[in-house]
Amino acid sequence: MDQQDPLSERLRKEELSFSKLTNTQAKNLRKDGEKRMLVISDKAELGLTLRNIKSINFVEPNKLNAKHLVSAKKIVVDSENVKNLEDRLINEK
Repeated sequence: MDQQDPLSERLRKEELSFSKLTNTQAKNLRKDGEKRMLVISDKAELGLTLRNIKSINFVEPNKLNAKHLVSAKKIVVDSENVKNLEDRLINEK
């Protein structure tokens, strides 16, 4: 029996997405406000846009930990930060 990686499974279920987030797109995330959402980006202005939405947790890539990933129902990663996250995951800091 093949055991699936939880993040891979989330990607298949479209609970994990990679996109170039803009402030306009961030405002549209409010529509998904009923879900616990994690937004991973290093854009400070994006964090300011999302900070008052209780169901959205904004985290900078260098502060991301396993607790953030496990507690989120939906994860949105700013595509500009994917390489940094890959390096951290394979310990190439």
